[in-house]
Amino acid sequence: MSLMEQICELINENLELEVDAVDIGEDDSLGMDSISSIRLVVAIEAKFNVEFDVEYLLVERLDTKNKLKELLESKIHNDTK
Repeated sequence: MSLMEQICELINENLELEVDAVDIGEDDSLGMDSISSIRLVVAIEAKFNVEFDVEYLLVERLDTKNKLKELLESKIHNDTK
């Protein structure tokens, strides 16, 4: 399963969207509020065994699938150094 597929799965499990995350454009807003973004971040941290710094927890930095993917890729890459 690709990273984007895993992100979509977590979005579907943790956000109350009316559409499947796969059908949302990679740069389209997920429409999260602060509570739903925290719920999604906690799920991502648990699944990938990472921890995001506080400055990355702003909704604006996490509001699209691409932003989530880029942040997660950089975190995984930096943690493996």
